[in-house]
Amino acid sequence: MHDFVPDQPQKEGLFMVEWHRRTSACIALRLSGVVLVGGGWLLGQRLTGMIQAYPHEASPAEFLLGMVVLACFSASMALAIVGPGLFEQVAISARWAGQAYPAHGEDGPAARSGRP
Repeated sequence: MHDFVPDQPQKEGLFMVEWHRRTSACIALRLSGVVLVGGGWLLGQRLTGMIQAYPHEASPAEFLLGMVVLACFSASMALAIVGPGLFEQVAISARWAGQAYPAHGEDGPAARSGRP
């Protein structure tokens, strides 16, 4: 499993604490993924019952429930399969690493396009 061993000294205030490397956090993240699978399955059963009850136009509540089921299954698979890897820091290209958005009024893409 993952033990809490920082790769580099962290600068205070710039990086989040690496809680996700602890074994207990790994287990908790994966168990929460399994729980979300169960919740998504139960909500999916409820949605199936609502849809098959009679021929009808889909209601906004059914669409909302369908979106919640999709979100539950997506999040559950990410948590159960990847677990603490969701919170790992990754290297990004130099193109994006040091770029900050310009303040209002400075020369930037919005200023050059003529939009306010």
